[in-house]
Amino acid sequence: MRMRFTARRRLGTAVTALVLAVLPAAPQAAAEPSGAGASERAAAPTLVVGPVSADGEASVASCPDGTRAVNGGYASASFQHANGGSIYDAVLASAPTKDGKGWFASQLKGKVQARALCAPEGQAPTLVVGPVSADGEASVASCPEGTRAVNGGYASASFQHANGGTIYDFLTASAPTKDGKGWFATQLKGKAQARALCAPAERAPSLVVGPVSADGEASVASCPDGTRAVNGGCASASFQHANGGTIYDAVLASAPTKDGKGWFASQLKGKVQARALCAPEDRAPTLVVGPVSADGEASVASCPDGTRAVNGGYASASFQHANGGEIYDYVTAGAPTQDGKGWFAGQLKGKVQARALCLATG
Repeated sequence: MRMRFTARRRLGTAVTALVLAVLPAAPQAAAEPSGAGASERAAAPTLVVGPVSADGEASVASCPDGTRAVNGGYASASFQHANGGSIYDAVLASAPTKDGKGWFASQLKGKVQARALCAPEGQAPTLVVGPVSADGEASVASCPEGTRAVNGGYASASFQHANGGTIYDFLTASAPTKDGKGWFATQLKGKAQARALCAPAERAPSLVVGPVSADGEASVASCPDGTRAVNGGCASASFQHANGGTIYDAVLASAPTKDGKGWFASQLKGKVQARALCAPEDRAPTLVVGPVSADGEASVASCPDGTRAVNGGYASASFQHANGGEIYDYVTAGAPTQDGKGWFAGQLKGKVQARALCLATG
């Protein structure tokens, strides 16, 4: 698949902080470009690559002094599952740290690496940490009066699984609230916590809420004419699983549409709703659509020369599961590449496609 580049004029960092997005995943030991993150000039934020965590622990990518996290992602370094079958692991968090000075990621059993995009404190959005939800309910991080959510993240506070084995839980939503005044996260059975990044309403992107999809289909939130998607999220409206147990469903996509004029989400079996944050075309980042990966490998959407990734998304192209039942696959990565020059996505077994939003470095 060939990548198509669209020219955009350079943005200042104050605008950059408003067009960043979350969402989520990186591959289990999938190949990707390597290299150290470097401080950015003018438009693109600083990339910080955190350490690989111990098994079942958190990785934190800490922003340099005087900066705060405006976006981030995670990359699984090991992911536990039965040979050829049941998923025993899950990504439990991808969110700003509670002090806003970094990005963290955690995994149920395996190793994970957090990656943070950091901007000067005076230009970064306000962080709001929502309450921990009740079991299977939503957590909402509500923005201060006069501000709107431009990004967010999620952190699981409890996660149900069989003793030592199969997961019985799943993240089912991470998206702006329908009124745009916060960010929410939900989990199928356990407790979740939402975290929101909020900017002045007059400078925040417009929110578009897509329709709820049919079972196993995509939902598209289409931006108004003259605007393009700069962020988005997904919210499951129904999610299939065995009574009290095994997961039969999964979120397969949360990404900009291929034309950049909206955000789409899809689910393996149930219903889902996409939500898009849209900005004027002349202030939106460049969209790059990466190639579809080989099975269990990474897809990389590489930014044009002179630009760096500030956001991205993923779309599964094939997803392994038992006939009519248990999932055997998982999206294991969604993050900037280690050199900051693209966005990558990975899947445990199937094929995936990364999509990147890129800004000029100066």
